[in-house]
Amino acid sequence: MKKLILLVIPLGAALLVTAAACSSTSTSTTGTTAAAGGSSSTAASSTGGATMPTTTAGSSPGSAGSTPSGNIPVYGKTDLNITTAVGQEFAIELESNPSTGFSWTYSQVGGALELVDQTKATSSGPPGSGGTQRFTFKAKVSGASYLDFVYARSNPGPDDTKLRYDVSID
Repeated sequence: MKKLILLVIPLGAALLVTAAACSSTSTSTTGTTAAAGGSSSTAASSTGGATMPTTTAGSSPGSAGSTPSGNIPVYGKTDLNITTAVGQEFAIELESNPSTGFSWTYSQVGGALELVDQTKATSSGPPGSGGTQRFTFKAKVSGASYLDFVYARSNPGPDDTKLRYDVSID
């Protein structure tokens, strides 16, 4: 007798869907991860006779304002100068590992930007693997603004990573 087990796990802006067919002698697993926009990609790897999905979706941090298939521009750790227009959205995506107690926080100098979304996504690796934090902003008025990001534990220290993004709004 075979049983079908369906597991749906929310992963930040993505959704992991896994199905397993079980019998008394074997188990096979398939799965996919879909981004919130509905796109997905899956690469399969073999572990112990069962096929396990390894999936990635979206752009990687530090991809110089990359724009994956019709989405907003995404900036990374080295893209510190951003130019946008009033009413436009953009995202800053930074590598993080919340399992270590560290996370990114930000403050804004100037009120030209509005935070519209903040998400965390974990990698598909073993427990304790890192992930990303994404901050999505919308330009409200023309001018300039600065976004100061700090990667720290709850009690910041002198060795914490600090980034300043210079945002020009046309």
